[in-house]
Amino acid sequence: MAKKTLSNYLVDTNVIIMAQKLGKGIHEMLGVPVSCHFFYSVQTRKEINNKKGISSSERQKYNKLLATMTEIRLDARIGSAAGELLQKYALHGFHDNRDAVIAATALVMNLPLVTYNLRHFRFIDEIRVIYPLDLMIK
Repeated sequence: MAKKTLSNYLVDTNVIIMAQKLGKGIHEMLGVPVSCHFFYSVQTRKEINNKKGISSSERQKYNKLLATMTEIRLDARIGSAAGELLQKYALHGFHDNRDAVIAATALVMNLPLVTYNLRHFRFIDEIRVIYPLDLMIK
């Protein structure tokens, strides 16, 4: 029996990097139906564009993969939420502005966050964090 899946997800940068390394699309890599829609934070595009050591052809492949998803741009609500998350979870070691923007995007847009870096986000009560293998249809 197949697991019930939601229809919309925010994917973290590391999920996109893994899909690119495997040469697969997000749906194929995660084993979810094409009816699922994926979003990514503008922070992810920035991280990929600033990734050191990748060729222009690799960058084109990343951009092609990103084109299959919807980008969520940073706005005042996301920026404010990122600041609040940084302040609230500082004692958990949450100090990375990049992760704060991604977590705030999930929060404001009410999207579960799919990431391989559970330790970066698991203590944030306001968002649902999903490990990619837990999303796969069995």
